[in-house]
Amino acid sequence: MSFAIALFLSSALSSTHAQDLPLARIYTIGQHHGDEAPAKFDQGWLGLIVKNGKAELKSVRPQVKTVYDQVLDDINNKQSYSGREISVKGDAPLLLIQMNSLTPGKVEMATIEQIENSATLTFHQQDYVLDHECVKQKAGTKLTPCKIILQQGSNKQAIEENFLYPDGNFTKSVQVVWAGDLDRDGKLDLILRTNGDNNSILMVYLSSMAKGRHMLKKVASYEIIGC
Repeated sequence: MSFAIALFLSSALSSTHAQDLPLARIYTIGQHHGDEAPAKFDQGWLGLIVKNGKAELKSVRPQVKTVYDQVLDDINNKQSYSGREISVKGDAPLLLIQMNSLTPGKVEMATIEQIENSATLTFHQQDYVLDHECVKQKAGTKLTPCKIILQQGSNKQAIEENFLYPDGNFTKSVQVVWAGDLDRDGKLDLILRTNGDNNSILMVYLSSMAKGRHMLKKVASYEIIGC
């Protein structure tokens, strides 16, 4: 293989890998399994504080402490303790996020009206609807594919997948954890959580990273397995 071809392939692989990397890192405070939290946090973290109907991104330095994991550890053997507890001083943040384009300061919030797995969000006098669109269920089908859709007027975007059981329940419940303007571009941003049988996934979507007619782009996700 020539040097030029090798260099091209290396650049292509690096570019592809970079596109796969998350644009931000997120965690939540509280207790986690050992592989769900770092042993130590570096600098540059922000906490989303929601208090008295107002929201703020605040510079924080998360602390990590080794604790007993009731699922994996022997309570009588402290050397086996593998859980990690994340905490910060002061008010407890809804979310910890590290992203270069986000800065400390107040952020606007949207109003949220959630009913089961759908929600209506109002921001800057515009209504957004978060709901499901599923293909037509066929008799005998165990799981029907669905899309989680965000719609504002005629603009519609599929942001996640879900599946529908024959009994009308979804394989994952969907919750709008927060909605507002994290990146301060005047457009709606979302924090969603999906809960499955044995996992919970927290996801952050920002409008400033979206391209074309898309309203949002997912910049980070954080999965917790088990209880």
